[in-house]
Amino acid sequence: MPASAQFENIDSTLSPSESGILVSRSIDISSIDVRSIFHKLNSPRILWSSPNQAFTLSFGSAITLSATGDLRFEKIKEAADLSFADADIDSFNNHLHTPKFFGGFSFDPSHKESPPWSGFHSSLFILPKINIVQSDNGFELTLNMYGEDIDPFQVESDLISLKSDLESMPLIHSSTNSHQFVKLTPSISNSLWNSQVNEILGSIKDGSVHKVVLAQSLRATLECPPSLLDVFYNLCDQNPGCYHFLFEPLEGNTMFGATPELLVSRNGNLIQTEVLAGSIARGSSQPIDEDLSKKLLMSSKNQHEHSIVLDNLNSKIKSFSNDVEINPQKIKKLETVQHIWTTMKAHMHTNDHILSITNTFHPTPAISGIPSDVAQNFIRSTEPFERGWYGGPFGWFDPTGNGEFVVCIRSAIAHENEVVLYAGAGIVQNSDPQEEWEEIQLKFQPILNSFNSP
Repeated sequence: MPASAQFENIDSTLSPSESGILVSRSIDISSIDVRSIFHKLNSPRILWSSPNQAFTLSFGSAITLSATGDLRFEKIKEAADLSFADADIDSFNNHLHTPKFFGGFSFDPSHKESPPWSGFHSSLFILPKINIVQSDNGFELTLNMYGEDIDPFQVESDLISLKSDLESMPLIHSSTNSHQFVKLTPSISNSLWNSQVNEILGSIKDGSVHKVVLAQSLRATLECPPSLLDVFYNLCDQNPGCYHFLFEPLEGNTMFGATPELLVSRNGNLIQTEVLAGSIARGSSQPIDEDLSKKLLMSSKNQHEHSIVLDNLNSKIKSFSNDVEINPQKIKKLETVQHIWTTMKAHMHTNDHILSITNTFHPTPAISGIPSDVAQNFIRSTEPFERGWYGGPFGWFDPTGNGEFVVCIRSAIAHENEVVLYAGAGIVQNSDPQEEWEEIQLKFQPILNSFNSP
């Protein structure tokens, strides 16, 4: 099959079956224009870049997995195990690549797919048909095919044709124009927000809940549909040290963001997580910024918020290991805010899959509250919108059960010329409603700023 035919059928998907076989082949490819490829190939489209993983660009679906309900993590794992059971993986390179599923979960397992989250099921994972990963020598190109009668030799032939087509694509220059917002529509007024926060503070005072993470959404209307690849690149440039992602399961419905928060990762028997709770603005100069950092570390309110999350994650990671290392607090400085930051790691005494570990960790008190069930009831009854995938785990996993999941914050979803942004704040004892309001507005800024050329 010629590569042009592959482009036309790139959105075809197959769910795993007991008789299906995954055939995966990869080859080095040195000279490509990512922008040309991104605009040529259709959805599903995925971009992923993290401090620990090379930049990845993916298209199409060889296998699509989805599940709903309280057992969605287990269902995805079982289907993925079936997908990898008889995999035929080979490479023209000197090293063997590892196919990966990319995807995530909604914040709430009861999530129902509806606008603006059309195409985003309660859980959805895609093993890309075409995967391009940045390497030391350029890029590594992988073609994944799944079915009952897949010819490995034909996959190899298609891969070589695909490589030729990608290398010959003409260069597309980036846009130099900023995207203009014509309207910003908040989900809630300042006065109603203050009322909601005070209601939560009353529940905290009477002891029914200790923390609730209350979120807002902001609908941004643009003059015309944006170039989301430019937005993604701007996010990467303006927010170093974050996990950058773009996920488009359906043409025209695209989630993207730059989250600073790792939920959990597994590499062999090593698992890592982190606490990112307690926030303050950035300063206009280095001395002011450092003074704000010191103020944050000395804040009893912010330290209390941080300790709630730390204690919770410490108890969760101990269910997998007795060897837990908690590093001293640091300050994580982002574009508009800075956070108290504690990293943790442990060596597992079990052989749990990253999906099982993620299921244990989600949701953390940093995105929902504590007790979790009480906090989530507050969220469902108070927030005037459905969170969708905001606050849910997003990331990847491989056939060995390794993987990396982040908390999907500092994120948005785009459809045509509208973008819906999400941000939240942790409400604890002594929280000030107006300060929490201002913190959320700061958290919107990285996404808003990414629509302007640097």
